[in-house]
Amino acid sequence: MGRPRLAFNETEAQEMYLVQGKSVLDVANHFDISYELVRRRLKASGIPMRRQGSKPIDYNLAVKCPNGHVLTKDNRYISPKGRFLCKTCRNERQKADYIGNRDRYLKRSNAWLSVNDNGRRKKLRKFSMSIEEYDSKALSQGGVCAICKRPETRTDPRTGQVWALSVDHDHRTGKNRGLLCSRCNCGLGNFNENKDFLSRAIAYLTEYGG
Repeated sequence: MGRPRLAFNETEAQEMYLVQGKSVLDVANHFDISYELVRRRLKASGIPMRRQGSKPIDYNLAVKCPNGHVLTKDNRYISPKGRFLCKTCRNERQKADYIGNRDRYLKRSNAWLSVNDNGRRKKLRKFSMSIEEYDSKALSQGGVCAICKRPETRTDPRTGQVWALSVDHDHRTGKNRGLLCSRCNCGLGNFNENKDFLSRAIAYLTEYGG
């Protein structure tokens, strides 16, 4: 009794032919189907065929998309129809689509934010904090940064809205601390939250009349 026939998988066949350098005959034998059927299926996928008996080609260097981009392993993806397509072309299309329809995308984004608490619930989830807890903390701080006692001034470049105060937390324990403005939050990060570094910075400023 022979081995059971494998169902033809176009993606696997393309991988064998393009990446592994297998011949059409090798692919046909692997799936136990005819040579001509495999050849027709590969050609229909837009894959350039090698001459029978020729040496395998490095398709990572040889295959290009219609726009001339080399389809290296990092610059291709497999479409739902099982074809290798160009990532660069896809990214350029998406960028052009966003630029040409920016207002539509912003309108859709703002509509989602308006019904999802301006995205706050999702942002606070990684801190295991509810919106009510955040608002309570902000109220106790008077709506200003816990360090500099100033309000946040940084704005979102897309919407022009002022950012909310950031949730500061201990990176070692994960415990939440206070709410900080972007300046102070970045400042602590730049000092690696090291009290010795911060003390030296204070001494340095004091020494030079800061």
